[in-house]
This record gives sequence, C-alpha cells and structure tokens, in this order.
Amino acid sequence: MLRRCLTVIAFAMAPHSAASQARPDTTQRRDTLPAHDTTTARDRIGDLNAAPVEGGAFPGALTIPGTRVSLAIGGFVKVLAFHDSNADERAADFSPADLAPDTPGGPTYGMTAGLSRLFVDARASTKRGDVRGYIEVDFNGPSVLKLRHAYLRHRTARMDLRAGQTWSTFMNASARPNLLGEAATSGIAELRQTQIRFTRHLPASMHLSASLENPNSGDVGGDIAEARTPAPDAILSLAYERSPITRLQLAALVRRLQVRLEDGSTPAANAWGAQLSVVAEPVERHVVRIEGLLGDGIGRYLQGLDGSGAGVVSPDAEIDTRRAWGGSASYEHPWSATLSSNFVAGAASGRPAAYQGSGTFERSDFLAANLLLRTSRYTTVGLEYVYGQRRNVGEASRHNQHVVLGLQVF
Repeated sequence: MLRRCLTVIAFAMAPHSAASQARPDTTQRRDTLPAHDTTTARDRIGDLNAAPVEGGAFPGALTIPGTRVSLAIGGFVKVLAFHDSNADERAADFSPADLAPDTPGGPTYGMTAGLSRLFVDARASTKRGDVRGYIEVDFNGPSVLKLRHAYLRHRTARMDLRAGQTWSTFMNASARPNLLGEAATSGIAELRQTQIRFTRHLPASMHLSASLENPNSGDVGGDIAEARTPAPDAILSLAYERSPITRLQLAALVRRLQVRLEDGSTPAANAWGAQLSVVAEPVERHVVRIEGLLGDGIGRYLQGLDGSGAGVVSPDAEIDTRRAWGGSASYEHPWSATLSSNFVAGAASGRPAAYQGSGTFERSDFLAANLLLRTSRYTTVGLEYVYGQRRNVGEASRHNQHVVLGLQVF
C-alpha cells in the first residue's frame, strides 16, 4: 500500500512553476486525452497491482480504481530569502502602494516557505462534456493555510461553465509577469474571487465570457461603519488566442459600491472599469506582455492602488468614486536553454479628491528584474530585484528596494 501511494505521488508531482498555476481562463483544447499505461514507470518485480493501475486522461494523473475519474496531486516547494531597504513589516509580499507615508520603515530581512503550494485536480468525461474539480492552497495566509482556487467546471467544445473561486474574468492571467516572489506589479489586474462564469468558444480562436463575481466595497475609504454589497460585480470579456498572440483580451466591469455610516445612512455609487492586454511570443521563448486599465471606482481590480482606491466618503456623506488608470509592460528573455530573465515596469494612479489631506495616495511605481536558472528538470533557483515607490499628496515619496533569493523544487 505504501509503495502504491508513493507511486501515485511521484507520478503526479510534475514540474509546476508559479506562472503555470495561473492557467488561462479559456482554451479550445479539451482536458481529456486517451488513457496511457503507467506500468512502465513502476518496478514490476514484486508489484501485485501493476495491471490495475491505469494512467489518467491528462498528464500527471492516475485513474481512480473502479471509476472513470482521473486524479492528480501536485504542487511545489518554494523557499525565499528576502531583504527590504525600507519596509513597514517583514513579509515576502510587497506592494508599493502599501508604503504609507506616516509609518516608520527600515531595513528588514526574512525567510519563508509559505509560498509553497499543493493542489488536487480531478477530471472526468461524460456524454455531455468534460467535468473538473480543482482545489489549490498555499501556506501564506493569515492563519497559515490560504485558499487560492476551488472551483468546478463543465466544458464542451462550444462552451465552458465555471463556478467557484479562481482568477477574475476581468484578469488576463497570462499577462502576469513571471516573478520569483510575491511582489505586486502596479498597473495590472490580478485577483481571485468567487464567481459564476459562462464562456462561449467562438470561431477564429475567440472566446466570449460573462460572469457574476463576489462584490466587495472594502476599497472605499473614509469614516464608515460597514462596507455593503448590494449587487454582484458584472464582467464581460472577449479574448483572442492564435499564435504568435498568446492572448489578446478586452474586458469591462460594472460594480455597485455601498457603505453604511455611523448615522445609519447608506450612500452608494456606480463604478466601472476597462482592461486591454496582449501577450505575444514573436520569437520562441521571447514573451512580451502589455496591459492597460482605466476606470472610475475600479478600485481593487487595479493592482497598485491603495486601500481606498475605489472611492472615498465625502464631507456631505456621499461616495466620491476615484478616477484611476494603470499600465504595465514586461519582457521575458531567454539567455540559454536553462537561464532566463524577466524585466517589468508598471504604474498605477488614483486621482485624489480635492478635500483629501496631505499624505493621500496619488501613484505607485514598480520596476523589477530577475534571473531564473533551471538547475535540473525539477529545480529552479533565482535572484530578483524589485523597486517600488509610492507618491503622495503634499508629502515626500516613499521608496523600497526588495531583493529576493529563491529556490523552487517541482
């Protein structure tokens, strides 16, 4: 029994990078492939169960005995050592927008293995299409364990229905630069949340998606008693995928912001956002990523804004939405078959209200470069430098230099 368990784990633990976990939201390829024989990966001498063990319908999976369900267990172990020149706290997560002007900073050093991940992926074919259940966690949450993804999906050649927590439909997952650590790039959309999404696969490699997603008015600032959610966020996305364009995406969202004040009043406001991004590979392994966002009350959908990026409660007890924009560009360059680098630049800006005082967030800037060396099929080491700046109204900017040394296995 022990040998069989070890075989399952060894076969399922295929190489998985941080970028590979951010799977594209849509694809025309089906999940299921013809089952393959796994007994060649086992020592048949003394193995009483070689015949019953079958390969699963996708790479890295095994078929659960007595069913047609393919199951894979995998993930990776990542260890990081990091140093900040002027950080507010010791953490592997770094966002320039969090460099508050009234918080004393200073040099800090730390190490963590909390970014390691574990996932369980189950898939099966039915007469009406393919079904999938996927759960993924890491160990970087407030209570150690953090849920990253937990969703179910039903897919046919023409449509895709997904429900659960995963990357927002507003986000182009392939546009996220391949960074070693958890630094938050200003000027991109990057968030996971619970949603119900329907995707229709159109001709000419196009995909149209519509979703209702979990709302949150916590990005409204001011003296409020409670953030309220009167309606789900609605998102529409159109994507095009055809080489050399990995993914070209246009997305739009509308959201309803509402808060409850101490006097019991509940001011509300409508908000919107738009995103245009492109990921292209003009030459093999040379990847260019460009993204731009604009919105009024876009808030948490635009990475690089502060905690009140959507709006603020005005002196007359109304929500004033903040006009915001962001943009980023990155280039992934291979130096050799095993050595590569990523160069990233981004910025995000939120227009402050006239009545907001000194120290109000105005803009964040982000620069990063790394060197990633694959030392074996299953091991990558890397060195990364990140520079972040927060610009404020009426006060000096705050800067931080974030240096990370990391190792990932599997």
